[in-house]
Amino acid sequence: MRLREEVFFGGFKEIEEEASKVMKSCGRCGPPLVRNGYDPEKIITLIGKVKINRIRLRCKNCGEDIYPLDEAIEVLQMEKE
Repeated sequence: MRLREEVFFGGFKEIEEEASKVMKSCGRCGPPLVRNGYDPEKIITLIGKVKINRIRLRCKNCGEDIYPLDEAIEVLQMEKE
């Protein structure tokens, strides 16, 4: 079970890192995004509820917070449809 969790989280971390590299500027107003810590999120999986820390990016201009993992998961879900 522990190995499954490590593989699961490793996959999410890889997706999140790649997405954060692609997201360089604010989609709303354009300036560069900066890392602004992490936010915990609970997700339901086949192994139960798990808590992950998501990277938070912030626009210095408008203050919008963006979560690369959330954006990447949304894109992956749209590709499945």
